[in-house]
Formats: sequence, C-alpha cells, structure tokens
Amino acid sequence: MFGGIVMNRPFTLSEGVDSWNTIIFLYRSALKEVGTKVEILNDEFQQVHRYNPIEYIKSRIKTPESIVKKLKRNGYESSIENMVNHVNDIAGIRIVCSFTSDIYRLTEMIGRQNDLTVLSVKDYIRHPKESGYKSYHMLVTVPIFLSDRIIDSDTDDGDGFLGKSGAQDLLQVRGECAGIYQSGSAGMLRHRLDAGREDAAAE
Repeated sequence: MFGGIVMNRPFTLSEGVDSWNTIIFLYRSALKEVGTKVEILNDEFQQVHRYNPIEYIKSRIKTPESIVKKLKRNGYESSIENMVNHVNDIAGIRIVCSFTSDIYRLTEMIGRQNDLTVLSVKDYIRHPKESGYKSYHMLVTVPIFLSDRIIDSDTDDGDGFLGKSGAQDLLQVRGECAGIYQSGSAGMLRHRLDAGREDAAAE
C-alpha cells in the first residue's frame, strides 16, 4: 500500500489518558492529510477547468460518548484497542458537491493518490438505503509522518499503536444541488451549469 516505509519504533497499546490523546492526535493528523489532498484537488480543478466541484468540506472527530455508544451497539467493550480496531469512522470528512457527476469524478481522483489507500467503498447514490439516504462513502487510510517515525498500516505488524487498521478517514461525499440556489448567485449557478454541460460534451 505504501511500499518501502519502515516504522522503526511502533507505538504500543495501553489504556489511559496518554494513549487516548495520542490516538486522537493521529486521527486529527489523518484528517489534515486527507483534507489537504481534497483542497488541492479542488484548487487544481479551479485552475484547469475554472470550476469548483466542491461546495464545502467539513471534518470532525467522533466524541468519546459517540465512540462508546457505537462499541456497545456492536457488542464490544469500551477499550482503546476496540475503538481503534472496530470503529471505522472516528475521523470523518463530509464533502458536498454540486452535482452527482462531480462526486464520482472527485472520488476517482482521491482514489488515485499514491500515498492513500482505499479500504472500502459504499455507494448509496446508485444503491440508496431504504430510508432514501444517498451518499458515497469511502474509507481510506494514510501514513502519518512524525518527527522520528512514520505511522503506516502497511508496515505495522498488528501489534502497533494503530493495530491493523492504520490511521483511517471516512470520506462522505454528497450532492447538494439545492444549496447552489440558496448560497450562490444566478451568475454562479449559470457558470456551474454551463461548466457541467461543457464537461459532459467533452466526454
């Protein structure tokens, strides 16, 4: 996944405030890594196509209460190890795009990043939930570059601080065309629609 990276001094698991704070630090770092990648892609799209596919980006870390609730709901005891190994959405980024085509274009570009690994994909746009919920979920893992080591799930033997899962982010990408009418001017809306037509014609 991230070939050639060796972690000389892996973290070890232990229960306590220090371990909790270190884990949250790593997940926050993963959020920054992935968030920066998404922003750069959006900026590049603006530079090349004069068009921003992303309406807005929002990131969050699950609260301790939410993590404990999810562990209990899934039948796990409340421990740091279970949190790392069984809760995939501790770190999450919500990306809202203008159009459905932007969602697939953006997630394809994210998936091509050579230092990011896509662990799983759930397409609730083409296959909505019974409730009608529509979104595109992409679970990814990224290496975290620290001053004296690299936290990387590919080279971790499973006994390291992050276990077998690595520093994961759950990307939730959704379409929100209605937001354009509410937040954008008529000129911006027309620009977005024209850009979309041009892209479709080019394809």
